[in-house]
Amino acid sequence: MKIVYGKEINREESSLIKSISLECGILFDTARLLYCRNINTANKVKNFLSPGKKQLYSPMLFSNIKSIVSRIDYARQNGENVLICGDYDADGVCATAVLYNCLKEYGISAFYSIPEREDGYGLDLEKIEEICSENVIDLIITVDCGISEKEKISELLDIGIDVIVTDHHEPPEEIPDCLIMNPKVSGCGYPFDGLCGAGVAYKLGYALIGERADKYLDFVALATVADSMDLIDENRSIVYEGLKIFNSSNLRLAFRYLLGDYANKIITSQTLAYSIGPKINAGGRMGDANTSISLLLSSDENEIYDLSVKLNTYNISRQEKCDEIYKKAKEIINEKALYNKSAILVADDSWGVGFIGIVASKLAEDYNKPVIVFAGHDGYYKGSARSVSDLNLYNAINEVKDCLITFGGHSQAAGVSVEKENFELFSKELCKVIDNTIYNKKEEKEIFVEWKIEGEFSTR
Repeated sequence: MKIVYGKEINREESSLIKSISLECGILFDTARLLYCRNINTANKVKNFLSPGKKQLYSPMLFSNIKSIVSRIDYARQNGENVLICGDYDADGVCATAVLYNCLKEYGISAFYSIPEREDGYGLDLEKIEEICSENVIDLIITVDCGISEKEKISELLDIGIDVIVTDHHEPPEEIPDCLIMNPKVSGCGYPFDGLCGAGVAYKLGYALIGERADKYLDFVALATVADSMDLIDENRSIVYEGLKIFNSSNLRLAFRYLLGDYANKIITSQTLAYSIGPKINAGGRMGDANTSISLLLSSDENEIYDLSVKLNTYNISRQEKCDEIYKKAKEIINEKALYNKSAILVADDSWGVGFIGIVASKLAEDYNKPVIVFAGHDGYYKGSARSVSDLNLYNAINEVKDCLITFGGHSQAAGVSVEKENFELFSKELCKVIDNTIYNKKEEKEIFVEWKIEGEFSTR
């Protein structure tokens, strides 16, 4: 392990840091640490050290929020049926719960649809058609998905169903021709692009019912941590406010049962990441995402208890499955010397798609390289990709997208689908792109620190 020190601070920067430390009443070294992490003004430091609701941005900053609210209000005024289409992971499930509850308070009793992981990410037109056969759906609102679904959304628009996309994933070159609420879309007007899917759903909910949406910030905090969003800027305040709910008398019964004895201890972001998030995710990983959303929406104590027991059981099974796949993947990597490549791609038909993301994360950490783990799925491979901190894997995959059936995601995590006959070609071409990308591919792990402190902390 190698420690890499950051840049030296020049005299001008040192003077600025000193003024920040004096104005904010903090040590010089604390101000310097924050400065090196781009928290480089007194105002930024104050906001960082005092997170809370006052630091949250108004949803009205989204350039088209008025049109979105107007369309939803039309649905309410005219008694239209609204369908929320979510995702099977913790972020998607929490986003669905947030918007469902906010719409209910707004006066709309919405339907919701959560796909199972085996059905694939995004809009499931077959499931939507099944719902439409029983209920006339006038408006679909996506949460944590939709930005890459231009063709599917076009089909829905063609049959007279309006669509509003709320998402946080990277937008492709061509986005759907409908109302969109995504902080990553160019020209959206929103000042922070790091929200999770539930964060965007909360912003829409707040635009509809105002401060009453704040009671769902525990869902948003959980989703933010579970989806590995950076805890900076607005996310820091979201998690701060959400944890206040978790540590209050308003702790939801669902979370109390999931936590067990831990419910009586101080709940931190680590608790969300390692105790609650994996259990909410376990439903989708075990092919039963509807257990997770049912738990979050239920008000019946007996049902909540039963569902929490089921998710705890799922999580134990998930851990066992992940351990099996991880061990087998390591064997394949060593046998084929895949660790010598700039990206590690490993596949097996027997692996379940619900477990490969966790394994990919572990392998990326082990080898300090981007990793994609693939499982067999309906005659092709479905993969979960994880990157290293200084490589935008989404952009790299985008360079070789012609080898793929579909792909989508973030800079550090993505999902891909590839025909089995194109697997080796995709692996070869992706490694070429990464080889030509400027990023640090050292085998030795590096720990980045801002500077080395000699002796006691300085107060100069």
